[in-house]
Amino acid sequence: MNMITMLITLIGLLIFIVGGVVLLLQAFNKSIAWGLACFFINPVCLLFIALHWNETRGTFFIQVIGCSVLLIGLGLHQYIHH
Repeated sequence: MNMITMLITLIGLLIFIVGGVVLLLQAFNKSIAWGLACFFINPVCLLFIALHWNETRGTFFIQVIGCSVLLIGLGLHQYIHH
């Protein structure tokens, strides 16, 4: 069972990372300044998402799904080991 929770956690992490990379690519496509700001100052990503919601909402939801799967995997791991 431990292997399954680890796999779920890794899948969630992978989805989250892919969403983050796509978001960075979207920011760099808008401008170099947006890309660099999002890369070096993480909260700027939230501002970028808010200001460019029509283009970034899919990426945002990919990251939400990835984070949810990651947390489910971690929660199952904790539940099984207690």
